Amino acid sequence: MTKIGRQPICLINPGTYLTQSWVYRNLMFPVPPMNLAYLAGSLEQDGWDSFIIDQFATGISNRDLAHLIRRHNPLFIGVSCLTPAMGSVQELIRECRNAFDVPPPIVFGNTHANVFAKYILKQGLADVVVHGEGERRIVQLARAIESGGGFAGIPDLSYRDGNHVVNTNKGDLVQDLEELAYPLWSKLDFQYYNDYPFLMIREPVLAIQGSRGCPFSCTFCSQDKAYKKPRYRSSEGIIREMEFMLDHYDIRVMGFNDSYFPHAKESGMEFCRLWRDSSLAGKMRWFTETRVDLVDEELIVALKEAGCELIAYGFETGSQKLLDSIGKRATLDQARAAMRAMKKVGMNSIGFFIIGMPGETPETIEQTIRYSLELDPDMAKFNIFIPMPGSPAFHQFWSEEDIATDPERFTSWSLFVGNSHRAPYLPEGMSAAQLASLQKKAMLRFYFRFSKAWRLISARAISLRHMFSGGIVLAWLIVRRLLRKDKA
Repeated sequence: MTKIGRQPICLINPGTYLTQSWVYRNLMFPVPPMNLAYLAGSLEQDGWDSFIIDQFATGISNRDLAHLIRRHNPLFIGVSCLTPAMGSVQELIRECRNAFDVPPPIVFGNTHANVFAKYILKQGLADVVVHGEGERRIVQLARAIESGGGFAGIPDLSYRDGNHVVNTNKGDLVQDLEELAYPLWSKLDFQYYNDYPFLMIREPVLAIQGSRGCPFSCTFCSQDKAYKKPRYRSSEGIIREMEFMLDHYDIRVMGFNDSYFPHAKESGMEFCRLWRDSSLAGKMRWFTETRVDLVDEELIVALKEAGCELIAYGFETGSQKLLDSIGKRATLDQARAAMRAMKKVGMNSIGFFIIGMPGETPETIEQTIRYSLELDPDMAKFNIFIPMPGSPAFHQFWSEEDIATDPERFTSWSLFVGNSHRAPYLPEGMSAAQLASLQKKAMLRFYFRFSKAWRLISARAISLRHMFSGGIVLAWLIVRRLLRKDKA
C-alpha cells in the first residue's frame, strides 16, 4: 500500500528520433516495457507510488514530456537507456532540467547506462547510474533520496560526488525470481500494445519472464555478459503469474521475454502438462522464442496443446561458417529439422536473420536469402548486424570513447529510415548503400511472393491494411533509392 505524503517516482521508456519517421511508425510496434513494470511493482511493494511514461509508444515530444513530469513533481526520474534512444535521451534531460527550478535527481539504468556510466555521469546527463538488476536498488534509492542520505551504502551504483565518479560495491543478484513482485502493468495504457501484425496478434499483449541470464555466448548479444549464470523460475510459478494476469488484467495473450523458453525439453514438457491442468487452458494464448537445438516434434506438439501459438527462432545466417563465427553453437540442419517439425505440427513461426556481420560478403547474404526461403517461416526479419554496447562484438570493433562521443551514430540501427551512410559497422569490402540494398532485397524476395501473401491473409495473420501499408513503405524506399541514383 502506498504511504500517504510520499512523492511519486517517474519511470520513463524513452522514444528515439526514429519514432518520428513515417516509415518507422508503419513498420515498428511498441512493446510494453517489462523492466519498468517490474520496478513499479517493487516500489509499490515498499509503499511507493510511481508512474510510467512510455514515450516510445505515445510519441510525446521531449518538451511536452518534461512538462508532464514537472506536473507530477517526482522524487526522482528514472530512465531506461538503450543505445538507439540516447540521442533523444540527451535532449529529454536538457528539457527536464529546464522545466524545473530545482530538477529532481536523474537515475539511468539498462545496458547503455551500464556500459557508459563514467561518461554519462561526467557529462552531467544523470546523477546516478544503476548497474544490473534494479528491483532492489530502486527501492534503496528511493529511501536514500527521501531521507537525504547518501548512496555509498547501496550496491551496484555509480554516482557523482563533486567532480568524481564513485562506484559502489557489486551486489548479489536475486537468486529466487519468485521473490520479485509481479510487474505492475496497471501503470501502462494497454491500448498501445494491442496490434502486432508481425506476431500475427491483434489484441492486448503483455510479457512474462521465466528466467534471467543466458549460458550461450553469441557475439552480437550482451545478455549473457550481464547475467552469465541463468536463474530459472519453476513452471508452477510461471503459471501462477499467468493466471494472475488473466484474473486481474483480463490479458489473454502473453509473450515470453526470455532469451529462450522452454529452457530444456524436460522442463518444457512439465510446463505443458501443468498448463493443461490449470485454469488457463482454453482461455489464454502465448508465444515464445527458443533455439533450434532445443526443440523436437514431441515438444512442439506439447507446446501447441498448451496454448503456444507461435515460436520465434534466431536462424541468423545461411552460412555455417558465419554461424560458427558468431558463437551460435547450432547448425543449419538443426534449423531445417526444427522448421520441418513446426510445419508438420502447424505451429506459426518467425525467423530472425542477420546480414552484414564480420566476414559477410554479397554471396553469403545471398545464401541467407535463399536459406530464409527454404526454411520459409511465416514471418521473417532481416536485421543489420550492429556491434551493440555490452556485446563481445562491440568491444572488438569499438571503444567506449567512440560511442560516448558519437551516440547518434548508433541511432541508425534500423536502415529502414535510409540512414545507411551512418551504419555503425560495415563488413570489409562492402558499402553502406550496398548493405542497405541487400536488406531491402531480402525483404522483397521473402514477402513479395503470391503464396506468402495469400497464406498470411487467408490465415488472418496480417490484414490487407497492413499489407498495403508495408507495400507503400517499400515502394517509397525503392523510389527514393532510384531518385538518389539519378542525382548521382
